[in-house]
Amino acid sequence: MKKTKMLFFAGLTLVGVLSIGELNSRPNGAPEPASGGPAESGATCAQPSCHGGTAITVTDRMTTNIPTEGYTSGTTYNVTVSFSGEGDKGFMFSAQNAGGTFKGTPISGTGSKVTSTNYITHSAAINNTAATWTFQWIAPAAGTGDVNLYGAFAVTRANTTKQVITVKEKVNTGINEIAKEIALSSYVNNNEKSLTVAFNLKQQAHVKLTLVNYNGQVCEELHSGDLTSGAQQYTTSTQHLTAGVYFIQAQVGTQIYFQKVLITN
Repeated sequence: MKKTKMLFFAGLTLVGVLSIGELNSRPNGAPEPASGGPAESGATCAQPSCHGGTAITVTDRMTTNIPTEGYTSGTTYNVTVSFSGEGDKGFMFSAQNAGGTFKGTPISGTGSKVTSTNYITHSAAINNTAATWTFQWIAPAAGTGDVNLYGAFAVTRANTTKQVITVKEKVNTGINEIAKEIALSSYVNNNEKSLTVAFNLKQQAHVKLTLVNYNGQVCEELHSGDLTSGAQQYTTSTQHLTAGVYFIQAQVGTQIYFQKVLITN
């Protein structure tokens, strides 16, 4: 009887060890989407079915070479995940907007793989004290706006962290060429402290016309609603604006047009 009980408890111990080992390593990558983004309702490695516990927010696990002024559409950027600790280490990454829509294209690197189309995870857990993965992200189409880069990281079963990097879209000097499609133009009257914006529609469309600053923040909404085809013109005061570079953003249907404007109040 004692021998039977010893075998029984030994069997339970073995099952427990195997279960913990499975949760502990995940050597072939995260088993399900869990980068901390809104598309997965904020889920990270810290889940009862995986690592458990609570993921701590950090700022030093993930870096990119995206310029501070923002990403350029279609450009490929590097993303590096790097952290240290004793035991197996892994991660999961995704790029989403605030609404949980995936943006851009992830490209795996050495020791990582694309999973579920929109995520990158480790393809082999790293047991070295310091672990580093470098992969790439192709920036999305012009007019996408802010994108959040989400990362979830784990060292063994008990140590989980998460990080978010928000990258802005760079509005470059070539935008005036795009604006020619709707003849988007502007005139600043410094004496009257006013800005006049004009454009031409080839057909009826829903138009949202805004003035944004260099950081992409909306300063004023000039119009939002349906417009008939033909010439359009709007004038607004610049008295409340500080001197600097601004951008007129005209969203016509799903297409977005920009034009740079200098206000010298």
